[in-house]
Amino acid sequence: MKRVFLLVLVALLSMAFVACGETTTEATTAGTTVAPTTEAPKDDLTITGYMTAETLDPFQVASSDKVTNFQIFDSLVRYGEGGVITPGLASEWTLGEDGLTYTFTIRENVLFHNGETLTTEDIIFSLDTMMAQPMNSWMATYIASYTRVDATTIQIVKASPFAKVLNILADRFFVVPEASYDGLEETFAANPIGTGAYKFVSQAADKSVTLIKNEDYFFGEPAISNVHIIAPVEASAAVIQLESGDVDIIFGIPTSQKTIITDNSDLTFVETAGWSMHTLLLLGDQFADDLNLRKAVSYAVNPQNAILVANEGVGAVPTNLFSTKTMGDLAGEVAIPGYDAVESAAALALSNYSTETNLVITVDASAAAIAQSIQSDLAAVGITVTIEQLDTNNLFAKLMNNELDMTILPMGTHMNGVEEMLAFPIMPPFSFGMNPSEARTTIIQNIQVETDPTLRAQMCIQALQYAVAEFDIVPVFEPVQNLAYANTITGIPAISAATNIFYLGDVTPA
Repeated sequence: MKRVFLLVLVALLSMAFVACGETTTEATTAGTTVAPTTEAPKDDLTITGYMTAETLDPFQVASSDKVTNFQIFDSLVRYGEGGVITPGLASEWTLGEDGLTYTFTIRENVLFHNGETLTTEDIIFSLDTMMAQPMNSWMATYIASYTRVDATTIQIVKASPFAKVLNILADRFFVVPEASYDGLEETFAANPIGTGAYKFVSQAADKSVTLIKNEDYFFGEPAISNVHIIAPVEASAAVIQLESGDVDIIFGIPTSQKTIITDNSDLTFVETAGWSMHTLLLLGDQFADDLNLRKAVSYAVNPQNAILVANEGVGAVPTNLFSTKTMGDLAGEVAIPGYDAVESAAALALSNYSTETNLVITVDASAAAIAQSIQSDLAAVGITVTIEQLDTNNLFAKLMNNELDMTILPMGTHMNGVEEMLAFPIMPPFSFGMNPSEARTTIIQNIQVETDPTLRAQMCIQALQYAVAEFDIVPVFEPVQNLAYANTITGIPAISAATNIFYLGDVTPA
């Protein structure tokens, strides 16, 4: 139910910075008059992918590139500004009185790149193919079933009343033509066919991909003709490419690189809140039966120190257990204790902690600086901890095996709501060895079956109150996500920084 979530930078390359539109000049060189020239509008983008496109089969989520997929293929729905779900291949949808059943009306006369017409059979086939992938097994906790109703209608049933099925579809679901894919996966991966804004042209030996605009795109012909997608580059290298004029858009920009972009008048820098919260989880046996030790650690964590040390002062002090976007309408309903060194010392005096207690914060490189800040905070109140840094794979192996005392994770994605975030401590193996109280567990279980949104919200408030009082989830700080782009283009919503999704068919010359 809970997903763990690593942000990867995405970048777009292209022509040097030039003013778009018509520019007329007249000059004289060695007595020769140079005729007025008209500068052509920008017509190429080169984009660094989310990951190297080892395959162009969109259902192979471990080795296909998200950036590439969103240009070639469409889903039923898509992300609009602010994270609002908007129509895609589905022109509209309704949620039934049961609170579980979505009915989608599919656009008519949508064409695949090979000229074939999209059908509801293609959509059902694509859902079948997506759900059959072993790495997508977790989707069963969101999608219970789906059926074709008729030539323009399909239904999808949510696995729980609160499941963010629309978000899952917007992020992970791609529609392919059944006749071109079924039994022909290798051939399809060499020449992918979708309904998207761009059509496949070729893939080079270095895995870069060339696309050309789909003139028959149902949302309208893209303004920019050619897209080139290359393998990701290191973040600081992407900033250099952007500044030099080789890159159009990048995101996931290191804080240390921010001023390079903001000081450049040819570039636009955007920051936006996402769904993530850097969170300290208290997991080990030392914490299981010692509420006062959990309190002491929680009160000792100073978010302002973490923001300064780990993120050069960029981020927000938490006011909720989860991020503001994740909390939605429940933001501000349940206060969190926050930093209080006096309360920490008082709780520590009542705890079972001694100088013989061995506490370890285990993190990967992405959270190392946050761990150092927390280590310093805890030392200030008399709690000694050591930091164990592992590579990401080993960290999550130990986490899933319930082998950690403490860890720091970026909790939350655009596919999770507050209900799912509340539920992870009772959902092995994603509970990571946490020990919520029986009362908290019962409320969470009731949330999972409650269909009335008002009653479910009230239950969520109760569960939040229990979670805050049990001090096992410690919000450290709420990061902001960012992107930057050259002023030669426009049509890039800020929400792309938080979702890692770009719809390049919407990008236009400035």
